[in-house]
Amino acid sequence: MKSKIKQLIPDQETGQNSIDKMRESIFESVWAQTNNDSSCMVYVDETGRVYKNWQSFLDDNVLPAGTMISPRRGVYNFCINGNVILDAYCTPNATPGAKVMSAAQTSTAVLGVGAACVPIAAALTLPVAAPVMAAAGIVGLGVGAFSTVTSALNLNDRRKHEQSISITDSQARASYLGIAGGLLGMAAAGATRFLNNMAAAGNATAAIEVIVNGINISTILVSGTGIANGVLDIIFKYQDDDTISTLDVLQLSASLVLFTHSVYNFQLASQIANQARTNSIKSYRETLSNRQRRMFDKMSKETMRIRGNTKGKIDIIRNINKIPDRQYLNDLFKVNKRLNEAKVRPAFGKSGKGVVLNNEMLVDTAVLRQNVNILKQVSQPIPAGHLDNNVATNRTTAATARLFLNSVSGRNTALNLEDTLNDNGGSSRSTAEILAVLSVMLPNGDIIDLSRFGEKFLTKIVDGEQFQDVIETMASKLPEKVILFVLDLTQYFMENILDQIVYVLQFSISTESVLYRILKRILTRFQHFTYEQIFTKRKEILEYLKEYYWSLNSNNVGARTRCSKCNGWYTICEL
Repeated sequence: MKSKIKQLIPDQETGQNSIDKMRESIFESVWAQTNNDSSCMVYVDETGRVYKNWQSFLDDNVLPAGTMISPRRGVYNFCINGNVILDAYCTPNATPGAKVMSAAQTSTAVLGVGAACVPIAAALTLPVAAPVMAAAGIVGLGVGAFSTVTSALNLNDRRKHEQSISITDSQARASYLGIAGGLLGMAAAGATRFLNNMAAAGNATAAIEVIVNGINISTILVSGTGIANGVLDIIFKYQDDDTISTLDVLQLSASLVLFTHSVYNFQLASQIANQARTNSIKSYRETLSNRQRRMFDKMSKETMRIRGNTKGKIDIIRNINKIPDRQYLNDLFKVNKRLNEAKVRPAFGKSGKGVVLNNEMLVDTAVLRQNVNILKQVSQPIPAGHLDNNVATNRTTAATARLFLNSVSGRNTALNLEDTLNDNGGSSRSTAEILAVLSVMLPNGDIIDLSRFGEKFLTKIVDGEQFQDVIETMASKLPEKVILFVLDLTQYFMENILDQIVYVLQFSISTESVLYRILKRILTRFQHFTYEQIFTKRKEILEYLKEYYWSLNSNNVGARTRCSKCNGWYTICEL
């Protein structure tokens, strides 16, 4: 099939990566139809989109705007005079609705870029009026909302037409990022506005700030990833001479505007909360006497020195809220000289727990004033200053099980069986000679010589890549005893059952095909069975193989039925 697709879509001088992706997409989409139970003819286009019937193709194809001339129902048929029956259709992209949507995506993308420039200008300290910033924020939210809707519609369309919606697919990934970025962007804007209102009322707590900053940081990460993904996708499409759609530009624009405004909101949220904490501390400080103020300033500086500006201010506020009496400052002022002599610095304890000495020992200041010998119990020196980046990360790389195919004469060098069998790799040895010395090295180091499974097993290996894939999959999913069971059962089928089936079907059945069918049966029906339990299913697996291959008999057809959608005829065979 891959060879035929390559003939339909030959290599190109430019944009070969796009051609390779197109071929792979078509192959996967066509191959996925082997279990399709549709009575209508299924259509797969050059992008790998699957259409359940001809009408679905006419309604949902992604051809450029224009008129499409095609054989009726996509099949070449002739009229009485011998001419091909042709029909003319308007492509979906040529409809008024599609043109309006394309124009809306383009104009929204332009608005998004403009709205993104406003917070960038503010970050560069250029004068930006508050109404302008507010308007840019509203536009940014609108762009994000529109991108979220169009991205969701795109994912639904891809799902409907059996295109990949995996996060590993660049187009699907862009839509996921568009949805996540849009939703987080709207949440971040609302959370920042809520924090602003709480701060104005004097109720901006640390917990609220953490939540708001978490939402903003999440938006920054997601939208930043969307920018990187969008830029790379456009670059790759440009290099491959692929079409850059208006949706691509819209999603990139939305990520850009959400990123810039989220960064601005994050800075604004930090300023709001920090200003609220500063004002709270300032208000408390103004109520103190001169000597109380001196000790309060000393403790505040030490607290922020050892815990950082943000966490330090939070601890200061928690303590002053929990200690209504200012006597602790008077006590510390009286013993300040002894504190300096003992090289001990007082600070506010964590989470409002009172006064702590050298960030080690909590102390009752009244008791300390009565008995300064308590200072001798402080064992730790003055603590080092706060470090923002003192967390080291450890990365571990997990080893993955891998199967090696080697010749007996050189087991230390992995053999690429695809090149060896399909291209012969420039080797002077014949394919039969190479197959005769093949062996399999399992992940645990055990080696299995394939020659033990007979000549028919080896000579029926048709595609080296497929055979190697099946063997490696077995090695990664099955224990050694079960692998040997699969190989032995394949040998038995090839030597005792295969010839009768091939005689009737009139086409070849490869070793890798039989291996794959047995492996799939075990993983589907007996995945959690022990070797002893799987061995008892030997006869059942052989019956399954025979039924499967007999079902491929093209002469085994039932009564024909007319399709109500396309008026074509179809038959149903038992699998």
